[in-house]
Amino acid sequence: MSGARILSRIFTPFSVPFLSFVALLLFSHLNLTFTARDIFYILDIIFRYTIVMPIISIFFIHKINHLSYIEQHPRERSIGAFMISTFCYLFTFIIFAELRIPLISNYILSCAVVFALFILVPIKWKVDVKTNGLVKSNSGVLTELNEREQRFMPLLLTIISYFFCAVIMFKRDLPWYMNGIIIASLIILLIHLIINARWRVSEHMAAIGGVMGGVIAFSSLFLYDPTKWICIFTAIAGALGTTRMILGHNNLGEIFAGFIIGLSCTLIALNDTYNHLISSFFKYIV
Repeated sequence: MSGARILSRIFTPFSVPFLSFVALLLFSHLNLTFTARDIFYILDIIFRYTIVMPIISIFFIHKINHLSYIEQHPRERSIGAFMISTFCYLFTFIIFAELRIPLISNYILSCAVVFALFILVPIKWKVDVKTNGLVKSNSGVLTELNEREQRFMPLLLTIISYFFCAVIMFKRDLPWYMNGIIIASLIILLIHLIINARWRVSEHMAAIGGVMGGVIAFSSLFLYDPTKWICIFTAIAGALGTTRMILGHNNLGEIFAGFIIGLSCTLIALNDTYNHLISSFFKYIV
């Protein structure tokens, strides 16, 4: 059981895009194409917007709802809410500054985000009042979202974070196949958000399916034999799907559906033709 949890934690939806970029930039010929400074810069963007920002956003939402119902002294509740909202404002301000949004607009947008998080989101996600469906570690950190109804807001926040990541990468004119990895992740998340209204598909299997799609797509782009890597990730996908069933988080249908969604979305996003159409949309926004 402990081994199943460890494997499930390693291949989380948050970590897979970053690990994919690490493998792509450090263990391929791209480490000769890009300087060490460029590699660090790219990995820094991916790490902040695919791991740090989603986790902090979900943590904020959890704490906001927790502060709204916990039996605390009003002064303690006010201080806690002020500290969280201040940190959220600064974090949002930095993101918009990196997007080169004018200063006045940055102030207004950052205030709007904080208002939405502290007023609108707690109303929408009030079902979390008893933390039903949320599994916490001994330290109280949110680790799993086991109920379908609890996934809407975390998925939405993660989609927003990945959208910012895609916009920044297009602004920096990075190669299309790198942008394609984030676009694939964004499409997978959007499909999960839509399907989540009726069906709880496995995000973990979608993530490993995306990795498999990336291996196949990059083999034709970089002209290498993908057989060895397909065998390795097929074994990992099987082990990961088994752990999700052992832990009771998904059934067989949800596991297969998640894998197929991840695989197909990545193959589409890393196809030159489809990627050009999707990139046109983002370049229009930028």
